[in-house]
Amino acid sequence: LRCNAGVLTPSTFECAPPCFLPSAPRHAAAQPCEEGLFVLHGARCTLQCNFGYRPEPPSLKCDRAEFQGAESSGQLFECVKWAKDCPSPITVFHLNLGYLDNNGSDPTYMCAGRGAVVPHGETCQALCPRSLYTAWPQTASCSDGAFTPPSWTCGKVCNAGSLASV
Repeated sequence: LRCNAGVLTPSTFECAPPCFLPSAPRHAAAQPCEEGLFVLHGARCTLQCNFGYRPEPPSLKCDRAEFQGAESSGQLFECVKWAKDCPSPITVFHLNLGYLDNNGSDPTYMCAGRGAVVPHGETCQALCPRSLYTAWPQTASCSDGAFTPPSWTCGKVCNAGSLASV
């Protein structure tokens, strides 16, 4: 507030209390609000979590001593595990031929219908760039940036009938 020549600036004002986080969820940073221990009325708390986790929602707005945000499981926010997607391979190992790509100028990813990445928690249907070759194993699961199993091999399928005549 300022008084100049008998005029109060601003002409009206209100006092609103700041917000404090009553508790922090599991995996929250030691200081859950980037802005500090309290946040002024009308300001936002930018939430922080430990490495490997991200806040959901990313921020909360302070309104008269209460944070406004989506409450879930009794907390104003949660720290959820951050997981990476898996880059789709552009080469694969062929028995007797070594590592091969699809012989094209544009990369062809070795996961059917996936493009450059396979999202965390989803599966890659393994492809082989040569006809008459089959991938083993046929699928790989993406978990936090890594496939399980980590690779696959392409080879020709043996016919049990042809083995019996050997």
